[in-house]
Amino acid sequence: MKPVTENCSHRLRVMESSLISHEHQHPLPKTADPEVQISGNFALVKEHLVGTH
Repeated sequence: MKPVTENCSHRLRVMESSLISHEHQHPLPKTADPEVQISGNFALVKEHLVGTH
C-alpha cells in the first residue's frame, strides 16, 4: 500500500507544481486577485458577547 500512496503523493505534487507555474504565467486581474482585494479592506469591528434576543 505504501508504494501506491507515495505514487499518488508524487502525482499530486506534480499537478500542484504545474498549476502554480500556470498561475505565475497568467496572473489574475486585480479585480479577481484576493491579495489585492483584501489589502485595503479592513475595518475595526467592536467585539461583543453572543447573546439571544
